[in-house]
Amino acid sequence: MKIWSKENNQLLLLLLLTFLSVYLLPKVANLFIFLVFLVIAYRSKADYLWLTWFFIINDAPGLLFSAGKLGDLRIPLYHIGPGISISFQDLFLFVYILKAIFSRKYFSFVFKKEFTMFYLVGVVLFLYSILLGMSAEIYLHLIRAVLPWAWVMIVPCFIDSQEQMIKVSRLLFPFVFLALASQIYTYITGSYWDKLLRGVESGFVKVTENGEASRSASAVYITFFIFVQSFFFFLWKNRIFSKYYLATIIFTALLTIFLTATRGWIIAFFFIGMGAVLFLSGNRIFKQTVRIVTIALLILLALQYYFPIVKRQIKLSYERVSTLETLAEGDITAGGTVSRISERGPRVMSKVWESPLIGWGFSTDYYQFADGHVGNQTIMLNVGILGYLYLTGLLFYFCYKIWVLSKKSYFNLKYGTASRIYLLGLLAVFIIHSSSSQFWGYDMGYDPLQKTIFFSFLFSAISIIFQMDNESIQFI
Repeated sequence: MKIWSKENNQLLLLLLLTFLSVYLLPKVANLFIFLVFLVIAYRSKADYLWLTWFFIINDAPGLLFSAGKLGDLRIPLYHIGPGISISFQDLFLFVYILKAIFSRKYFSFVFKKEFTMFYLVGVVLFLYSILLGMSAEIYLHLIRAVLPWAWVMIVPCFIDSQEQMIKVSRLLFPFVFLALASQIYTYITGSYWDKLLRGVESGFVKVTENGEASRSASAVYITFFIFVQSFFFFLWKNRIFSKYYLATIIFTALLTIFLTATRGWIIAFFFIGMGAVLFLSGNRIFKQTVRIVTIALLILLALQYYFPIVKRQIKLSYERVSTLETLAEGDITAGGTVSRISERGPRVMSKVWESPLIGWGFSTDYYQFADGHVGNQTIMLNVGILGYLYLTGLLFYFCYKIWVLSKKSYFNLKYGTASRIYLLGLLAVFIIHSSSSQFWGYDMGYDPLQKTIFFSFLFSAISIIFQMDNESIQFI
């Protein structure tokens, strides 16, 4: 199948208009153009295109469109009254909620019951939080943090067929190369594309001869979804995309994450890669592994030849990952590079033990101690040990459900072991959640919108493959 289509051209045009609106046109024009986007999206039947565009503009390479302050060049914020405003992201969500309600579209989602319960528990948690005390500022933060979870029900409603998911994948796959290009640019110049366009400083992200590894990262949630999806098509016997194209995407995504020098993400991606190899059968293991390794070597040689700074960053990233050896040997700071275990975790837990069973909800006390760098501890702070068992159990239940469904004869004959890559993807989420940043729970700290959109696309992809005769197959 071709890797570029008319939908790619349409997406490119949308992104070009978005770029011009945010960075080059007057503020009034920016406000107007994004309102037009809302109208067109509501009337459009190509929802997979608009939802993919929304995913990209909220997690774009080079941190494009990521500015959040009032006076920045940014995706617009609409003022309703004194001190009251609403973002385009909120309006886009409301548009799709209305669209879902009035379309009366048949909604088949394999995790519908689980997420309905997830929402109900969240309502109980909110009511409990009111009793503990919540400021007006917390209410506003809570809306920004929790409301995006609605996307997990909305995206599967509008992206509900394998044909649409193939189109989504084709649209997203090229962005892994753009993500890598943005990193290389940052390593060389010390600036992100967005910061350059807005004329502001980026902080220390340039790679130097005597410095530490750059922590430059962007489009990581798009890259994560691309990594999982490309493995799905790679493992699937149906030749949807060229195996060489998929192998290039897989390695580029892995390299992009490795270059961030973020240990939890690196471990998670290698976990998916190693698990995928185990899902290959017979002589396919040798053949497909050789294909990926060959392409990997070619890409590495080319990058190191044209961009020597990449070689330097690879070395620094490896050195940072290797500090985990000291952690295994008993140094809980991993050579002075990890404060999560020695400082952040104990601080959060000190408050957990004051209300260990049911936690602190979304109260003022919770937000005084919450820390998005320590996911498990912050969930316990939020919902207590009982809530932690529920939320963590729910994530592993999703994994169990995927495993059981993947073994059913209908899906096993159709997809082989390809569907099990999503199980690895969810386990990788837990690895990141437990090591780098909170990636599960009601309030996930920073990047809540990007994380929930990632989940919405991932669960949509999972739900699609476990459908038969236009209905989700029964789990039991």
